[in-house]
Amino acid sequence: MTEATRRLQLRLLETLPEIAERVIQGYQDHTDTPPPEAAGDKEFSARQSAGKAALSHLDALIKLLRWAEAGVSAELDAAPGDGGQPGDAAETDRLNRLLREARAALGRIEAVR
Repeated sequence: MTEATRRLQLRLLETLPEIAERVIQGYQDHTDTPPPEAAGDKEFSARQSAGKAALSHLDALIKLLRWAEAGVSAELDAAPGDGGQPGDAAETDRLNRLLREARAALGRIEAVR
């Protein structure tokens, strides 16, 4: 894995769980709010499109989060004993924490889907 890819995966693991939570909350707020009674076809269509866009956004976040999780997990699996990264216990602990948070976020997302 290149260093640029590693940095990207770490950045995604650090940021995507919170972003995914906000997308889920926004979608729930959207679906919990009833449409106006006087909404016509145009408003209904716009509302449905907004919901679909939120779900598409969430789907993309899930794919990115899984990709990042798989890459960092593979890095940790390869590290012990072969001279690979991460090189110190603090970095290993940080990566394990990020993986736990990412996996927990994916679990919450799957529960909502």
